[in-house]
Amino acid sequence: MTSRTPVEAPPTSAAPGNPPPGRPGPDREGITQQALAVVSRFSLLILLLVLIAYFSLERPDSFFSSTNASSILSAQSVTVIAGLGILLTLILGEFDLSVAANLSLANVFVVTLPERQGVPVWLSIIIAIAISALVGLVNGLVVVRLQVSAFVATLGMATLLGGIGQLYLDGTDQYVAPTELTALTRTEWLGLPLSVFYALVIAVILHIVLRYTAVGRRMNAVGGNARAARLTGIPTDRYRIAAFTAGGLLAGVAGVVLGATLGAATAAGNPGLLLPIFAAALLGSTTITPGRFNVPGLLVAVLFLAVVVSGLQQMGVSAWIQPAFNGTALVVAVALSGWATRARVAHARRRQLEAIASQGPANATRT
Repeated sequence: MTSRTPVEAPPTSAAPGNPPPGRPGPDREGITQQALAVVSRFSLLILLLVLIAYFSLERPDSFFSSTNASSILSAQSVTVIAGLGILLTLILGEFDLSVAANLSLANVFVVTLPERQGVPVWLSIIIAIAISALVGLVNGLVVVRLQVSAFVATLGMATLLGGIGQLYLDGTDQYVAPTELTALTRTEWLGLPLSVFYALVIAVILHIVLRYTAVGRRMNAVGGNARAARLTGIPTDRYRIAAFTAGGLLAGVAGVVLGATLGAATAAGNPGLLLPIFAAALLGSTTITPGRFNVPGLLVAVLFLAVVVSGLQQMGVSAWIQPAFNGTALVVAVALSGWATRARVAHARRRQLEAIASQGPANATRT
């Protein structure tokens, strides 16, 4: 009588939609990762909306009003335009610390040329923007051709421009501007000053260029790895010089907008604008597209900083809160930007490893 060896039944596999016990399923993991990605992308925007709601409830008469909204947007137009200028150099891994001094010099020329030299307003605007673009070109040539650190070159340029402004004004401030100039920004359309629409149009154009054109893709390639971009045939030096020049041009536009809004120019310039401009650009790189400098993120960051400062001031906080908050925001923005960049690189490497691992069994079967 022969004995039969019992045959073990094969292990029961889990149903296609059910994960093994004790292990999270791929669907749940995917949903969790997507939720985290959404939170990381839009956390600053969500926080901005929460703060707007909070300050509106606390100060409904002053904060939650069209007058306050118009004031905030108008005051931040210069920061947005100048921030878009330094965004171009930051994408390439360079710093332009002369942006505040450059726009201040444009402010001086656009206000004083018509009043002191009798230059037509339209020509003074062209001259002011052209000078700022020339300053950006010189910055780019010094950094690229002379191999001077952008930090040192633009810091020295900022000091030089401050001296030129004081020399031209002879130490006196100009408080009179032609009405043709001030009308360019103080005129309202749809309840908002025209300066707001200037900043919005420039932001939309720059976003399209950086996101959907070959120029934008090449700039990101140069900023990501200049050596690899050079090996692929991208003229990295030309892009760096062009970025400094375009950044200088936008600084000139910001200076013209500032001069038209204030109707004045001071010999001391506007050094206080440098910190909020850089804080907005760096903080913007932590949202919408974390780890990358992007236009929508810059706009959200500018509004976030402005709303916080305005809300706290209306609640009775002392004036020192604005520089203190901007300084803190700059440090936090740098830390978060570095973290977001490292997280994006680590995520890309992990996906590469997963792709290689998934191809392993197939390759083994072929062999």
